[in-house]
Amino acid sequence: MGKENKQFYLVDFQVLPSALKSTIRAKELLKNGTAETINEAVQKTGISRSAYYKYKDHVAPAFEDSMHGTATLFLVLQNDPALGNKIFRRLSREKAEILTMNKGIPIKKLTTMSISIRTSEMQLTLAELTEALQAIKGVKKIYVTGEE
Repeated sequence: MGKENKQFYLVDFQVLPSALKSTIRAKELLKNGTAETINEAVQKTGISRSAYYKYKDHVAPAFEDSMHGTATLFLVLQNDPALGNKIFRRLSREKAEILTMNKGIPIKKLTTMSISIRTSEMQLTLAELTEALQAIKGVKKIYVTGEE
């Protein structure tokens, strides 16, 4: 079937045939490092290598692509309740979708914030975004701790 003819469906994992379930599990073992090689992954899941290769490019978690184009920012801020709102508004204006946010406990009038964002829709580069956030009064430092 050509790429232009592909159709996609969301299907409950429980109703999939065992070969597809095993292929998905083998891919997960490889992704999370539990298995170092395809041979090891297929042995752990009880699937043949040929079945793995037959299905591996045709199964994926429904939301796997949601993590492509992400970045995690670590910010050092003044402890100002309004500052978080200013940061969120700027991220929204730049089309950086907030995936997770965690704010630390204030110490000596400073606090930390970790924000994971989806960058795929942004019009700015990540460097330009961090410069824009750095320009907000009260933002002391920004570190990009992860980018995919």
